Amino acid sequence: MKSLDAYLRDMDLQAEAADGFVAPAQLSEDEQRRAVFTGSGDSLAAAMLAEAFSDYRVRALDPREIGRNPAIVAGRSLYVVSVSGRTVANVRLAQTHGAVAITAVPDSALARAARHIIPLSFPNSDILTAGSISFLNSALVCMSLVLPVSPRNTPHILKRARRDAAGAPYGDRTYFVGNQHTFPVAMYAAAKTYEILGADAHYARTEQFAHMELFSAKPGDMVIFFDGKEQVRETADALEGQGISCCVVEPRLGDPISDIIYDIFYAQALPLNRTGGRVEVHFMDAHTLRGISDAAIY
Repeated sequence: MKSLDAYLRDMDLQAEAADGFVAPAQLSEDEQRRAVFTGSGDSLAAAMLAEAFSDYRVRALDPREIGRNPAIVAGRSLYVVSVSGRTVANVRLAQTHGAVAITAVPDSALARAARHIIPLSFPNSDILTAGSISFLNSALVCMSLVLPVSPRNTPHILKRARRDAAGAPYGDRTYFVGNQHTFPVAMYAAAKTYEILGADAHYARTEQFAHMELFSAKPGDMVIFFDGKEQVRETADALEGQGISCCVVEPRLGDPISDIIYDIFYAQALPLNRTGGRVEVHFMDAHTLRGISDAAIY
């Protein structure tokens, strides 16, 4: 099975896996205030969802920054998110801070170094590809540590998100913009663009986009707002008047967990609009760059 087919299959597996999700025990508000979540790549985005949905009682920080300045987690409980449990920066933190590991590999270096393990559990194609179901499960586990999470009607949400995303083509450059709860998804959407397409993408918070990235947007670019506020719609309309395509993503499913699951599925489906005759995700063909990445993180 090629890596793009594996990505598609893993996406399809998410519907039943999410509806069968069993949440770990939720942290108390006091425990949340002492908690720092960390991770790399998709795992940092999952950690940031815990931060956002806790209304910032939990903090989400970059693992290298913690490693270089360990005082910022002194007296705090550290939760390290890593699907593989192999990332060196994460393993070192677990070794020095007695962290809780959130991982899918119970005998990984991270798990062995941790004082406790919260398992990630999900079906997958067992083929190296861009993360979809692994990210969804990481996100659900992280969010469930700070609020009740009980996904429902996930097959319907997946079907609708994929249908809606099919109508949102990429531009020459694509900007993903999000608010408190959806900025981590904007980051994740950019990551899928890099990994699957190798294309130019940026991510920003709604307010900061209006101050900074907006000035680099040109006709032919695309701005995707994971934020449906009226002021955002006004910005999108004004940009479209300048020849810059915009799409405002609005799940409106009635509860914040269903909405964020929709946003995640939407972000996963977007790159499929430009895969053409591709059979491998981009990073599988980018051998030299992948080697540089592996050397930096493993």
